[in-house]
Amino acid sequence: MKVWERSLSDIEQASGQGGAGFRRSHEGRELWLIYKTNFLKRLGLPTHYMREVEVLLQRDCLVSNERSRGSYKTRVNGELQRFFALRLDQVRRQLEELERIEHED
Repeated sequence: MKVWERSLSDIEQASGQGGAGFRRSHEGRELWLIYKTNFLKRLGLPTHYMREVEVLLQRDCLVSNERSRGSYKTRVNGELQRFFALRLDQVRRQLEELERIEHED
């Protein structure tokens, strides 16, 4: 996550292709829009990824407006692009929960 955090730019100030993607506010929460190819590559996911991504959708860690793909399609500089939209607050909650469970064992 640290790698992505350093290379994200604000989507409202996008002047070209952001590094890993963009930040955007959605329903009062920060979303990280990570380019689809970057997301799959960084996490080592296969090109047929829905089974793996479904878990993130079920845990509310991803926002999707293309449910069959699990991705989030939006316009950047007038051009439609696909991302995986991470809900940062929920991802952190899930990681904290995993740590808590790990320490209980």
